[in-house]
Amino acid sequence: MFVLVPLGSDQSVRRLPWFTIGVIAVCFLVQVYVSTLGIEEAEAFVAHYAFNPAHPSLVAALASAFIHGGWLHLIGNMLFLWLIGCNLEDRWGHVPFAVLYLLGALAAVFAFSLAHPHSEQWLIGASGAIAAGMGAFAVTHHGANIRIGYLSFGMRLRAGSFWVRSWVAFPVWFVLQLAFALQEGDFSQVGYSAHVGGFVFGLGAAALLRLTGVEKRYLIPSGNKGVEWEEDPEYLEANQFLIAGRYTDARRLVRSVLARTPDHAAAREADLKIAAALGERAVVEPALATQLDRLSRARRFLDVHELYGLVEQHLPDLPVSDRALAQVIHAAADQKDVDAVERAMRRLVVEYRDSPLVPKALWDTAQAQLAARRTAEGRRTLEDLVARYPMDPIAEQAKRQL
Repeated sequence: MFVLVPLGSDQSVRRLPWFTIGVIAVCFLVQVYVSTLGIEEAEAFVAHYAFNPAHPSLVAALASAFIHGGWLHLIGNMLFLWLIGCNLEDRWGHVPFAVLYLLGALAAVFAFSLAHPHSEQWLIGASGAIAAGMGAFAVTHHGANIRIGYLSFGMRLRAGSFWVRSWVAFPVWFVLQLAFALQEGDFSQVGYSAHVGGFVFGLGAAALLRLTGVEKRYLIPSGNKGVEWEEDPEYLEANQFLIAGRYTDARRLVRSVLARTPDHAAAREADLKIAAALGERAVVEPALATQLDRLSRARRFLDVHELYGLVEQHLPDLPVSDRALAQVIHAAADQKDVDAVERAMRRLVVEYRDSPLVPKALWDTAQAQLAARRTAEGRRTLEDLVARYPMDPIAEQAKRQL
Protein backbone atom coordinates (compact mmCIF):
# COMPACT_ATOMS: atom_id res chain seq x y z
CA MET A 1 0.00 0.00 0.00
CA PHE A 2 1.28 3.45 -0.92
CA VAL A 3 -0.12 6.73 0.48
CA LEU A 4 0.72 10.22 -0.83
CA VAL A 5 -0.18 13.44 0.98
CA PRO A 6 0.69 17.07 0.18
CA LEU A 7 2.92 18.72 2.78
CA GLY A 8 3.22 22.20 1.29
CA SER A 9 4.81 24.21 -1.48
CA ASP A 10 7.69 26.62 -1.95
CA GLN A 11 5.32 29.56 -2.47
CA SER A 12 5.34 32.26 0.21
CA VAL A 13 2.05 33.59 1.60
CA ARG A 14 1.73 37.16 2.84
CA ARG A 15 -1.41 36.99 4.98
CA LEU A 16 -3.83 34.61 6.63
CA PRO A 17 -6.19 32.91 4.14
CA TRP A 18 -9.38 33.54 6.09
CA PHE A 19 -11.77 31.88 3.65
CA THR A 20 -9.65 28.73 3.47
CA ILE A 21 -9.39 28.63 7.26
CA GLY A 22 -13.15 29.16 7.51
CA VAL A 23 -13.92 26.27 5.15
CA ILE A 24 -11.60 23.96 7.06
CA ALA A 25 -13.17 25.00 10.38
CA VAL A 26 -16.72 24.41 9.12
CA CYS A 27 -15.81 21.01 7.67
CA PHE A 28 -14.22 19.93 10.94
CA LEU A 29 -17.18 21.17 13.00
CA VAL A 30 -19.61 19.30 10.74
CA GLN A 31 -17.56 16.11 11.10
CA VAL A 32 -17.43 16.51 14.88
CA TYR A 33 -21.21 16.96 14.94
CA VAL A 34 -21.83 13.91 12.73
CA SER A 35 -19.50 11.87 14.95
CA THR A 36 -21.70 12.62 17.97
CA LEU A 37 -24.81 11.20 16.27
CA GLY A 38 -25.98 7.64 16.27
CA ILE A 39 -25.68 5.60 13.08
CA GLU A 40 -29.27 6.20 11.94
CA GLU A 41 -29.18 9.90 12.84
CA ALA A 42 -25.88 10.36 11.02
CA GLU A 43 -27.22 8.66 7.91
CA ALA A 44 -30.34 10.83 8.02
CA PHE A 45 -28.23 13.99 8.34
CA VAL A 46 -26.01 13.02 5.42
CA ALA A 47 -29.01 11.98 3.31
CA HIS A 48 -30.65 15.35 3.93
CA TYR A 49 -27.64 17.48 2.91
CA ALA A 50 -25.80 15.24 0.43
CA PHE A 51 -26.22 15.87 -3.28
CA ASN A 52 -28.43 13.34 -5.05
CA PRO A 53 -28.34 13.47 -8.90
CA ALA A 54 -31.85 12.02 -9.13
CA HIS A 55 -33.19 14.84 -6.92
CA PRO A 56 -30.87 17.81 -7.54
CA SER A 57 -30.89 20.79 -5.20
CA LEU A 58 -28.76 23.94 -5.15
CA VAL A 59 -28.63 23.90 -1.35
CA ALA A 60 -27.48 20.28 -1.33
CA ALA A 61 -24.93 21.00 -4.08
CA LEU A 62 -23.21 23.52 -1.80
CA ALA A 63 -23.88 21.86 1.56
CA SER A 64 -22.50 18.52 0.40
CA ALA A 65 -19.06 20.14 -0.02
CA PHE A 66 -18.84 20.54 3.76
CA ILE A 67 -19.75 16.93 4.66
CA HIS A 68 -17.28 14.04 4.60
CA GLY A 69 -17.43 10.30 4.88
CA GLY A 70 -15.10 10.02 7.86
CA TRP A 71 -12.02 11.53 9.41
CA LEU A 72 -9.55 10.19 6.86
CA HIS A 73 -11.67 11.52 4.00
CA LEU A 74 -11.83 14.91 5.73
CA ILE A 75 -8.14 15.19 6.62
CA GLY A 76 -7.00 14.17 3.14
CA ASN A 77 -9.23 16.79 1.52
CA MET A 78 -8.21 19.53 3.95
CA LEU A 79 -4.50 18.95 3.28
CA PHE A 80 -5.11 19.55 -0.43
CA LEU A 81 -7.32 22.56 0.33
CA TRP A 82 -4.62 24.12 2.51
CA LEU A 83 -2.02 23.56 -0.21
CA ILE A 84 -3.90 25.37 -2.96
CA GLY A 85 -6.18 27.64 -0.90
CA CYS A 86 -3.42 29.60 0.85
CA ASN A 87 -1.77 30.57 -2.41
CA LEU A 88 -4.83 31.27 -4.56
CA GLU A 89 -6.44 33.34 -1.81
CA ASP A 90 -3.20 35.27 -1.34
CA ARG A 91 -2.90 35.91 -5.09
CA TRP A 92 -6.49 36.90 -5.86
CA GLY A 93 -7.92 37.96 -2.53
CA HIS A 94 -10.49 36.37 -0.23
CA VAL A 95 -13.69 37.01 -2.21
CA PRO A 96 -12.50 35.96 -5.69
CA PHE A 97 -11.11 32.70 -4.32
CA ALA A 98 -14.33 32.08 -2.41
CA VAL A 99 -16.30 32.54 -5.64
CA LEU A 100 -14.01 30.12 -7.50
CA TYR A 101 -14.31 27.56 -4.71
CA LEU A 102 -18.12 27.66 -4.48
CA LEU A 103 -18.61 27.71 -8.27
CA GLY A 104 -16.15 24.82 -8.44
CA ALA A 105 -18.34 22.87 -6.03
CA LEU A 106 -21.33 23.48 -8.32
CA ALA A 107 -19.34 22.50 -11.42
CA ALA A 108 -18.27 19.27 -9.73
CA VAL A 109 -21.82 18.18 -8.85
CA PHE A 110 -22.99 19.18 -12.33
CA ALA A 111 -20.34 16.92 -13.88
CA PHE A 112 -21.35 14.10 -11.52
CA SER A 113 -24.99 14.59 -12.52
CA LEU A 114 -24.13 14.40 -16.21
CA ALA A 115 -22.28 11.13 -15.62
CA HIS A 116 -25.03 9.65 -13.42
CA PRO A 117 -28.30 11.51 -14.18
CA HIS A 118 -30.60 9.00 -12.48
CA SER A 119 -28.33 7.76 -9.73
CA GLU A 120 -29.49 7.74 -6.10
CA GLN A 121 -25.86 7.64 -4.94
CA TRP A 122 -24.97 10.40 -2.49
CA LEU A 123 -22.18 12.79 -3.34
CA ILE A 124 -20.39 14.37 -0.39
CA GLY A 125 -17.00 15.94 0.25
CA ALA A 126 -15.02 19.02 -0.69
CA SER A 127 -12.88 17.25 -3.27
CA GLY A 128 -14.79 18.61 -6.29
CA ALA A 129 -14.39 22.21 -5.12
CA ILE A 130 -10.77 21.53 -4.19
CA ALA A 131 -10.19 20.03 -7.64
CA ALA A 132 -11.33 23.38 -9.09
CA GLY A 133 -8.66 25.04 -6.96
CA MET A 134 -6.10 22.51 -8.17
CA GLY A 135 -6.95 23.31 -11.79
CA ALA A 136 -6.59 27.04 -11.13
CA PHE A 137 -3.33 26.48 -9.21
CA ALA A 138 -1.92 24.56 -12.19
CA VAL A 139 -2.37 27.76 -14.23
CA THR A 140 -1.43 30.45 -11.71
CA HIS A 141 1.41 28.58 -9.97
CA HIS A 142 2.56 26.20 -12.70
CA GLY A 143 6.21 26.68 -11.74
CA ALA A 144 5.69 26.00 -8.03
CA ASN A 145 7.40 23.10 -6.31
CA ILE A 146 5.11 20.91 -4.22
CA ARG A 147 6.37 18.76 -1.38
CA ILE A 148 4.69 15.35 -1.27
CA GLY A 149 4.94 13.04 1.72
CA TYR A 150 4.68 9.30 1.26
CA LEU A 151 4.04 6.21 3.38
CA SER A 152 4.73 2.75 2.01
CA PHE A 153 3.38 -0.34 3.75
CA GLY A 154 5.04 -3.54 2.60
CA MET A 155 7.72 -5.77 4.00
CA ARG A 156 8.71 -2.76 6.05
CA LEU A 157 7.36 0.72 6.65
CA ARG A 158 8.93 3.47 4.60
CA ALA A 159 8.25 7.18 4.92
CA GLY A 160 9.71 10.29 3.38
CA SER A 161 9.00 13.17 1.04
CA PHE A 162 9.95 14.51 -2.36
CA TRP A 163 9.44 17.66 -4.42
CA VAL A 164 7.58 17.81 -7.71
CA ARG A 165 6.59 20.68 -9.99
CA SER A 166 2.97 21.81 -10.03
CA TRP A 167 2.78 21.49 -13.82
CA VAL A 168 3.68 17.82 -13.43
CA ALA A 169 1.78 16.86 -10.27
CA PHE A 170 -1.68 18.21 -11.06
CA PRO A 171 -1.93 17.09 -14.71
CA VAL A 172 -0.84 13.58 -13.66
CA TRP A 173 -3.48 13.62 -10.92
CA PHE A 174 -6.11 14.78 -13.44
CA VAL A 175 -5.26 12.06 -15.96
CA LEU A 176 -5.65 9.44 -13.23
CA GLN A 177 -9.02 10.89 -12.17
CA LEU A 178 -10.18 10.92 -15.79
CA ALA A 179 -9.15 7.30 -16.26
CA PHE A 180 -11.06 6.26 -13.13
CA ALA A 181 -14.07 8.40 -14.13
CA LEU A 182 -14.38 6.54 -17.44
CA GLN A 183 -14.81 3.33 -15.45
CA GLU A 184 -17.01 4.85 -12.76
CA GLY A 185 -20.31 3.12 -12.07
CA ASP A 186 -23.46 4.54 -10.52
CA PHE A 187 -22.46 3.15 -7.13
CA SER A 188 -18.77 4.07 -7.09
CA GLN A 189 -17.46 4.98 -3.63
CA VAL A 190 -15.48 7.90 -5.09
CA GLY A 191 -16.93 10.59 -7.35
CA TYR A 192 -14.13 10.72 -9.91
CA SER A 193 -16.35 12.48 -12.42
CA ALA A 194 -16.88 15.28 -9.87
CA HIS A 195 -13.11 15.62 -9.55
CA VAL A 196 -12.79 15.87 -13.33
CA GLY A 197 -15.56 18.45 -13.59
CA GLY A 198 -14.14 20.58 -10.81
CA PHE A 199 -10.60 20.48 -12.22
CA VAL A 200 -11.69 21.38 -15.76
CA PHE A 201 -13.76 24.28 -14.41
CA GLY A 202 -10.89 25.65 -12.30
CA LEU A 203 -8.37 25.21 -15.10
CA GLY A 204 -10.66 26.92 -17.61
CA ALA A 205 -11.61 29.75 -15.24
CA ALA A 206 -8.00 30.57 -14.35
CA ALA A 207 -6.91 30.36 -17.99
CA LEU A 208 -9.76 32.65 -19.06
CA LEU A 209 -8.93 35.18 -16.34
CA ARG A 210 -5.32 35.21 -17.48
CA LEU A 211 -5.96 35.35 -21.24
CA THR A 212 -8.52 38.17 -20.92
CA GLY A 213 -6.22 40.17 -18.65
CA VAL A 214 -8.79 40.25 -15.83
CA GLU A 215 -6.36 38.59 -13.42
CA LYS A 216 -3.55 41.05 -14.17
CA ARG A 217 -5.72 44.20 -14.25
CA TYR A 218 -8.11 43.51 -11.38
CA LEU A 219 -7.55 40.38 -9.30
CA ILE A 220 -3.83 40.67 -8.57
CA PRO A 221 -3.94 44.43 -7.76
CA SER A 222 -6.96 43.80 -5.54
CA GLY A 223 -5.24 40.87 -3.86
CA ASN A 224 -2.13 42.99 -3.27
CA LYS A 225 -3.95 45.71 -1.35
CA GLY A 226 -2.60 46.00 2.15
CA VAL A 227 0.31 43.62 1.60
CA GLU A 228 2.53 45.49 -0.84
CA TRP A 229 4.02 48.95 -0.95
CA GLU A 230 5.91 51.13 -3.38
CA GLU A 231 9.59 50.58 -2.74
CA ASP A 232 11.04 53.10 -0.31
CA PRO A 233 13.91 55.14 -1.83
CA GLU A 234 15.74 54.99 1.50
CA TYR A 235 15.56 51.21 1.46
CA LEU A 236 17.02 51.11 -2.06
CA GLU A 237 19.88 53.36 -0.90
CA ALA A 238 20.37 51.23 2.22
CA ASN A 239 20.59 48.12 0.08
CA GLN A 240 23.37 49.70 -1.98
CA PHE A 241 25.27 50.52 1.21
CA LEU A 242 24.78 46.93 2.38
CA ILE A 243 26.18 45.55 -0.89
CA ALA A 244 29.16 47.91 -0.56
CA GLY A 245 29.83 46.77 3.02
CA ARG A 246 28.94 50.16 4.53
CA TYR A 247 26.93 48.60 7.33
CA THR A 248 26.63 51.60 9.65
CA ASP A 249 25.23 53.81 6.86
CA ALA A 250 22.90 50.99 5.79
CA ARG A 251 21.66 50.53 9.40
CA ARG A 252 20.70 54.20 9.72
CA LEU A 253 18.56 54.11 6.59
CA VAL A 254 17.02 50.69 7.30
CA ARG A 255 15.93 51.79 10.77
CA SER A 256 14.37 54.90 9.23
CA VAL A 257 12.41 52.72 6.78
CA LEU A 258 11.22 50.41 9.56
CA ALA A 259 10.12 53.36 11.68
CA ARG A 260 7.75 54.38 8.86
CA THR A 261 6.85 50.88 7.61
CA PRO A 262 7.25 48.27 10.39
CA ASP A 263 5.98 45.50 8.09
CA HIS A 264 8.63 46.11 5.40
CA ALA A 265 9.88 42.51 5.14
CA ALA A 266 12.92 43.31 2.99
CA ALA A 267 14.04 46.00 5.44
CA ARG A 268 13.73 43.53 8.34
CA GLU A 269 15.86 41.04 6.42
CA ALA A 270 18.45 43.74 5.71
CA ASP A 271 18.46 44.75 9.37
CA LEU A 272 19.31 41.18 10.41
CA LYS A 273 22.11 40.96 7.83
CA ILE A 274 23.52 44.25 9.11
CA ALA A 275 23.36 43.00 12.70
CA ALA A 276 25.24 39.85 11.67
CA ALA A 277 27.88 41.90 9.82
CA LEU A 278 28.32 44.14 12.89
CA GLY A 279 28.59 41.14 15.20
CA GLU A 280 25.46 42.02 17.20
CA ARG A 281 24.89 38.67 18.85
CA ALA A 282 21.91 39.79 20.96
CA VAL A 283 20.02 40.77 17.79
CA VAL A 284 21.00 37.86 15.57
CA GLU A 285 20.76 34.87 17.92
CA PRO A 286 16.99 34.97 18.66
CA ALA A 287 16.04 35.68 15.03
CA LEU A 288 18.45 33.61 12.96
CA ALA A 289 16.73 30.21 12.96
CA THR A 290 13.33 31.68 12.09
CA GLN A 291 14.74 33.78 9.27
CA LEU A 292 16.75 30.92 7.76
CA ASP A 293 13.66 28.71 7.89
CA ARG A 294 11.46 31.33 6.23
CA LEU A 295 13.98 31.97 3.47
CA SER A 296 14.50 28.23 2.92
CA ARG A 297 10.76 27.58 2.63
CA ALA A 298 10.59 30.34 0.01
CA ARG A 299 13.55 28.66 -1.75
CA ARG A 300 15.55 31.89 -1.48
CA PHE A 301 18.81 29.99 -1.24
CA LEU A 302 21.01 32.92 -2.21
CA ASP A 303 19.70 34.89 0.79
CA VAL A 304 20.21 31.89 3.09
CA HIS A 305 23.78 31.58 1.83
CA GLU A 306 24.52 35.30 2.26
CA LEU A 307 23.01 35.56 5.75
CA TYR A 308 24.81 32.51 7.11
CA GLY A 309 28.04 33.67 5.46
CA LEU A 310 27.88 36.89 7.49
CA VAL A 311 27.16 34.93 10.66
CA GLU A 312 30.00 32.52 9.95
CA GLN A 313 32.41 35.41 9.38
CA HIS A 314 31.44 37.74 12.22
CA LEU A 315 29.79 35.47 14.82
CA PRO A 316 31.55 32.11 14.33
CA ASP A 317 30.67 30.83 17.81
CA LEU A 318 26.96 31.67 17.55
CA PRO A 319 24.81 28.57 18.30
CA VAL A 320 23.02 27.30 15.20
CA SER A 321 20.38 24.55 15.27
CA ASP A 322 20.71 21.30 13.35
CA ARG A 323 17.75 22.27 11.18
CA ALA A 324 19.34 25.63 10.31
CA LEU A 325 22.65 23.96 9.45
CA ALA A 326 20.87 21.45 7.21
CA GLN A 327 19.13 24.34 5.45
CA VAL A 328 22.46 26.15 5.02
CA ILE A 329 24.00 23.02 3.48
CA HIS A 330 21.15 22.73 0.99
CA ALA A 331 21.34 26.45 0.14
CA ALA A 332 25.13 26.42 -0.27
CA ALA A 333 24.83 23.36 -2.52
CA ASP A 334 22.27 25.22 -4.61
CA GLN A 335 24.72 28.13 -4.89
CA LYS A 336 27.53 25.68 -5.83
CA ASP A 337 29.68 26.80 -2.87
CA VAL A 338 31.05 23.38 -2.00
CA ASP A 339 33.50 24.78 0.58
CA ALA A 340 30.62 26.32 2.54
CA VAL A 341 28.73 23.03 2.22
CA GLU A 342 31.63 21.08 3.72
CA ARG A 343 32.17 23.58 6.57
CA ALA A 344 28.50 23.45 7.57
CA MET A 345 28.47 19.66 7.24
CA ARG A 346 31.47 19.30 9.54
CA ARG A 347 29.76 21.50 12.10
CA LEU A 348 26.52 19.56 11.86
CA VAL A 349 28.29 16.24 12.44
CA VAL A 350 30.37 17.57 15.33
CA GLU A 351 27.54 19.36 17.15
CA TYR A 352 24.55 17.16 16.23
CA ARG A 353 25.93 13.74 15.41
CA ASP A 354 22.65 11.97 16.28
CA SER A 355 20.36 14.40 14.47
CA PRO A 356 17.88 12.76 12.05
CA LEU A 357 18.77 15.50 9.58
CA VAL A 358 22.36 14.28 9.13
CA PRO A 359 21.62 11.62 6.42
CA LYS A 360 19.91 14.10 4.11
CA ALA A 361 22.65 16.66 4.76
CA LEU A 362 25.28 14.05 3.85
CA TRP A 363 23.38 13.36 0.63
CA ASP A 364 23.28 17.08 -0.24
CA THR A 365 26.98 17.36 0.56
CA ALA A 366 27.86 14.42 -1.68
CA GLN A 367 25.84 15.85 -4.56
CA ALA A 368 27.59 19.22 -4.18
CA GLN A 369 30.99 17.51 -4.15
CA LEU A 370 30.20 15.43 -7.21
CA ALA A 371 28.83 18.46 -9.07
CA ALA A 372 32.10 20.27 -8.30
CA ARG A 373 34.01 17.28 -9.76
CA ARG A 374 35.34 16.33 -6.33
CA THR A 375 34.55 12.75 -7.16
CA ALA A 376 36.70 11.09 -4.51
CA GLU A 377 35.26 13.26 -1.72
CA GLY A 378 31.72 12.72 -3.01
CA ARG A 379 32.13 8.94 -3.04
CA ARG A 380 33.58 8.98 0.48
CA THR A 381 30.61 11.01 1.69
CA LEU A 382 28.16 8.56 0.09
CA GLU A 383 30.04 5.61 1.60
CA ASP A 384 29.93 7.31 5.01
CA LEU A 385 26.18 7.81 4.60
CA VAL A 386 25.60 4.14 3.77
CA ALA A 387 27.87 2.89 6.55
CA ARG A 388 26.50 5.10 9.32
CA TYR A 389 22.81 5.15 8.37
CA PRO A 390 22.11 1.86 6.53
CA MET A 391 18.41 1.83 7.48
CA ASP A 392 17.65 5.37 6.35
CA PRO A 393 15.68 5.48 3.05
CA ILE A 394 18.15 7.92 1.55
CA ALA A 395 20.94 5.34 2.04
CA GLU A 396 19.25 3.30 -0.71
CA GLN A 397 19.75 6.20 -3.13
CA ALA A 398 23.37 6.47 -2.04
CA LYS A 399 23.92 2.73 -2.70
CA ARG A 400 22.49 3.06 -6.19
CA GLN A 401 24.70 6.06 -6.95
CA LEU A 402 27.77 4.22 -5.71
